[in-house]
Amino acid sequence: MPRTSVVRVEGINRLLRAFNKFGKEANAELKAEAQQVADRIMVPAYQSRARAVPTWGSFLAQDIRSKKDRIPAVNIGYKTPRLSGGANPLMLRYPTYSGQQRASAAPFQQTMWIKKAGRDYKPQAMEAYADAVERVVRKWNRGP
Repeated sequence: MPRTSVVRVEGINRLLRAFNKFGKEANAELKAEAQQVADRIMVPAYQSRARAVPTWGSFLAQDIRSKKDRIPAVNIGYKTPRLSGGANPLMLRYPTYSGQQRASAAPFQQTMWIKKAGRDYKPQAMEAYADAVERVVRKWNRGP
């Protein structure tokens, strides 16, 4: 089930370990900056692609939100609203992406909307996140 979009970033683990040395305040600031990047760039990209999904697009789009983490992240399908048949956004996320119906009689088309959204935002989000990291590092890395 496509739950996350993985982007390999050279040195991200070293960066996050280094941030642990700055303390809780710096990490909280990095989380806030990362969430702003996700809200400003990633969430609109996913919502735009979700709205293009036939039949269930608007229902999926209303349940895309940013996640509070040190790296910009988005949650898709974690709210509790249900359609008349009982399906929630989490249950619709995979079939609308892959086109595989599983045990459902509902017609799903392969849209690859999650992958397409990733292509839409990645360069811009990576640049904005790098700028945010630079701002936080400059603030917390004061020399003697």
